[in-house]
Amino acid sequence: MKEIEFSTMNITPSAGIGDTFFDAFTARHQVKVKPFYMDWGEAWNQLVRFALNSRGADVSEVGTTWLGGLHAMDALRPFTPGETTLLGGEQCYPPAIWQACHIGRNNLMLAIPLVLDMRMVLYRRDWLQKAGADEATAFADPGQFSETLKQIKVVGHPAPLGLATSQSDTRPIHDAACWVWSAGGELRSDDEHRMMLMESQGRAGMQAYFGLNEFLSPEMQALTESEVFNAFFAGKTAVAILPERTYLEVVLNRSNVSAKVVDNVGMAMLMQAPYIGGSALAIWRYSSDYQDSLKLIQYLTDMEIWQVLNKQHLPYTPAHLDALKQAPLASIPFYPAVQKTIRDGRSFHSGYRWSRVEARLVAVIEQMWGDLRANPELNIEREVGQRFSSVCNRLEQTILASSSF
Repeated sequence: MKEIEFSTMNITPSAGIGDTFFDAFTARHQVKVKPFYMDWGEAWNQLVRFALNSRGADVSEVGTTWLGGLHAMDALRPFTPGETTLLGGEQCYPPAIWQACHIGRNNLMLAIPLVLDMRMVLYRRDWLQKAGADEATAFADPGQFSETLKQIKVVGHPAPLGLATSQSDTRPIHDAACWVWSAGGELRSDDEHRMMLMESQGRAGMQAYFGLNEFLSPEMQALTESEVFNAFFAGKTAVAILPERTYLEVVLNRSNVSAKVVDNVGMAMLMQAPYIGGSALAIWRYSSDYQDSLKLIQYLTDMEIWQVLNKQHLPYTPAHLDALKQAPLASIPFYPAVQKTIRDGRSFHSGYRWSRVEARLVAVIEQMWGDLRANPELNIEREVGQRFSSVCNRLEQTILASSSF
């Protein structure tokens, strides 16, 4: 029997996926699937090894922001318009995540969206009521977001906000982008060779983002995302910025969390332009089994399979909109906030050398947070201007200087 290899970060035994998950595919196509399980933290390096060695998985689940780097190595086989139609087409996916899977001047489709990852606001409804804040508008824009936190602090909460600011991989740039976009700014130009972060609106967004330091108590500083999650659901903070799946993990399972906390949790869209990321399915150029690989992607994006995934692993958020309608997330009272995020959210166009740009920006963001912890009186306006102007200039002169693909 033929065999193809599939590398994945989400469809794993640790996520509740059993050994028989691919049996239906094997029976239908007489092709055995050999899964290769990867941790998110190590996946990028493993995918680069696949690309450099032209050997490894036939189909891989990849982060959407990694597509540009893999395309620069000419490692992925683009999908034809007919193939994308076969797999559902543009109308079946959120606009931001669909566009994130396109790359280059020719707008090549490099991957098919699989799982979403959305930045959302989770909040304690009782504390918003005490603060006199309207749940519908409390987090509508950067100014209103800060005002809501200020009122929560005024009415007595010692730790209004939980935010990942340390050792958080790419989370800081995901969060910062929401403030930049919601202020009307951009991170870089459409041609991808010029940084726009320090133009007036982008600069204002970054200043507002770091201004959140006012609402991070000492206990809530230097936290990773998992630590923010634990702090929020332990009742230690009133507001947290977390992925949408965290709501499901606790509200539907209710494990190790008090009923008082669970029953008071609300979820809102993160301002006007929240970040949407996630993962997508790509086929490697070196694969000799393209047709079977395409069949596997069709299998993994099929509604029947998502019914299985929705039952086995609740925190999944399907990228396919029809599957999302059947997912547990669609049954929560705050699903309209998810729908607005899908409609208005944005993603990074992971084109020309984005992964390297992202890494440089994250390093400067985390250093800025570290310095704010050491000196809360730091002049945020001055420091944002100096630090990010410097890194943007260096990026334009080095990483972004050569010709585009």
